[in-house]
Amino acid sequence: MARPFKQGIDYFPFDVELLSDRKLRRPKNKYGYLASVIYLALLCLIYKDKGYYLDYSEDVREDIQLDVLEFLQGKFQPTTETVGEVIEDLVACGLFSRDLFSKNIISSHRLQCTYYKATADRKAVNIDWNKWLLKETEMRELCSRHIILNNFINRPKNEVNPPNKTVNQSNNTQSKLNKSKQKESKESKPAAAAYFDNTELNQLFLEYLDIRKVIKAANTERAVTLLLNKLKPYDDAVKKEAIEAAIMGSWKSVYPESIVKNSKGKKAKTSGEVQISDDRKKIYEELDEQDEAWIWAEENRE
Repeated sequence: MARPFKQGIDYFPFDVELLSDRKLRRPKNKYGYLASVIYLALLCLIYKDKGYYLDYSEDVREDIQLDVLEFLQGKFQPTTETVGEVIEDLVACGLFSRDLFSKNIISSHRLQCTYYKATADRKAVNIDWNKWLLKETEMRELCSRHIILNNFINRPKNEVNPPNKTVNQSNNTQSKLNKSKQKESKESKPAAAAYFDNTELNQLFLEYLDIRKVIKAANTERAVTLLLNKLKPYDDAVKKEAIEAAIMGSWKSVYPESIVKNSKGKKAKTSGEVQISDDRKKIYEELDEQDEAWIWAEENRE
């Protein structure tokens, strides 16, 4: 009798920096230990089942949330609603693919790399290319003799991301690929440079805009302009701290004037934490509501 086909994996490497990932900061700040445990629970469920993704469609969503709750059994077990909110925040902060999540799929580039390496010796692996995030060049670097890579190259041309005609690309093909990358780069630059010249600061602001979407704050042109005007008078260091504080607090607005500085203009602490008092946080939460009402009024003004 043939050996039963195995899709998932029995174990996965636990990177020592897995739970110190900067992307996990905001969910941990909001939900505490729940964010870390739910993140690990999802990885276990993904690797155990399909290996590289988890179906999170509406008909199985509650079952997934209940499966996650089994990792959190105890006196202070959260509700399925809380689990769902944490999962959405894990996606919003970039730990899982936002594009796939919009299609009710939970996966990430990082976990697919892990799965690819873990299945390098297998003779057969089933992959749905609509859910696959790794590019051919990435797979070649990880393992050039993988069955997944072979199937990727020889998959039907009418599928997503049609394969190259040959395994070894010609100079002409490589030239076209380079031009395509340059075109993508040029197309993406305006969006990335639209707010700040500082790449790191701009990326942080884009992350904050994603957070605003999660908390149901509209990122209209007027709303974004008002946010940028609040940050404009300050230097990049203050802007960065203000945006990080807004991300960690899930605020609808930014408050650069609140950043506490010592007499020399340096951070009061070197740990990277933004210095904002609890009283100030309560005030800013109230200001969030006022700012949102003001933005709404500005948007509807003739």
